[in-house]
Amino acid sequence: MAFPVLLVFWQNISLLIFGLMFIHVKSKAEFYKISHWSQLLVILFALGAIISVIDSNGLDNGLLRGLAVLPNYIYWSILVIFIINLRSFLNYGRIAKYVNYGLIASIIYYHLSPVIPKVPGFINSFSSNGFAYLCITFTPASLVYLVSRNKKYQAIFLFVVVLITLLLAGRRAGFTLVFVSGIMSLFLPSLKLKYVVQSLLFSAVVILTLQLSFVEGIIYTSSSRVYELIYQNSNIQEEDRSYLTRRLMIEKAFLIYKDHPLTGIGLNNFGNYKVEMQGDFKGGEYVVNKTGMNDKSAHNSYAAIIGEGGLLTFVPFIGLIFFNFYKFVVHYSLRSRISNAFYWSFLGGCVHMFFISAILNVFAWFLIGIVTAMSALNRRDIIRLQLLNNEE
Repeated sequence: MAFPVLLVFWQNISLLIFGLMFIHVKSKAEFYKISHWSQLLVILFALGAIISVIDSNGLDNGLLRGLAVLPNYIYWSILVIFIINLRSFLNYGRIAKYVNYGLIASIIYYHLSPVIPKVPGFINSFSSNGFAYLCITFTPASLVYLVSRNKKYQAIFLFVVVLITLLLAGRRAGFTLVFVSGIMSLFLPSLKLKYVVQSLLFSAVVILTLQLSFVEGIIYTSSSRVYELIYQNSNIQEEDRSYLTRRLMIEKAFLIYKDHPLTGIGLNNFGNYKVEMQGDFKGGEYVVNKTGMNDKSAHNSYAAIIGEGGLLTFVPFIGLIFFNFYKFVVHYSLRSRISNAFYWSFLGGCVHMFFISAILNVFAWFLIGIVTAMSALNRRDIIRLQLLNNEE
């Protein structure tokens, strides 16, 4: 999952591994049983996806476009249900260990990818957005794992490498979210006052450091996009074409929702549906009349879900997010740093899904499965599992 480069006939190799797990698991019921109510949300999401494909509103090739991606939605749903069923046996420290290996391999591959030959159907490549989302998903757990193994300098080095890579790639949201989630994972092991104060003081130091002229100069030289996010964010809201395009796609999603609130227009059909967009927001005049705007992807996971799948997919998905957020806060101080690091990644991923259609990544659903498995544990089981894992 943390090195999603290997494919088997255009499918992520995790699908093959998942099949092997099914063959060797002692009880096949582990894949299918419903052992916690949160799995019902996942089932409703999958059913909503199926119904949206069937009811694709007569769009040209709408049914075929939906069927092309529907197996992924079903696979992701089964994956999450299975991970939740294993919640009492998962060793999050061990997961973080191999996540660390995968993240390092992904960073190396990302830098070498321009000179590595691609093999269609077997070797994938990273987009900048995909790489940023992968870093958001796996960096916090990787950092905390290294620190828990007394490898603080390695953790610092890895953190710096990830941030510099995102900075040079101009990944504004990715840079910010990796930085925030990484820092919170390291400096806020529990909600005790001393840790909260420690995190606030560190944040204040970072803010003051960003005001130094030489730091501002370094960021400006490294990435004008990140510089604009930090120092000229008002310009982004009014003039940045990337941001304004995303605003316009949100408008399109709401217009689709008004026409097809329940089932949407069918999976994978956002760019296959035409609406009359007004661009009624500051800066909208820069993008609303550009050719091809109706052909673009949603650029926003939430817009894609409600536009393509309607309320039948959107409601259970949002319900799953809020369930995990609630459990994250309520049981924060009971969990180890590594467990909470996965939650910080989850929160960062939820924010980043507002800027890209990251919901189409298998590692996004892997992370959703991991945190939902933790959320499904009661207080006693959380404590027992932490002692069993010996994560710290």
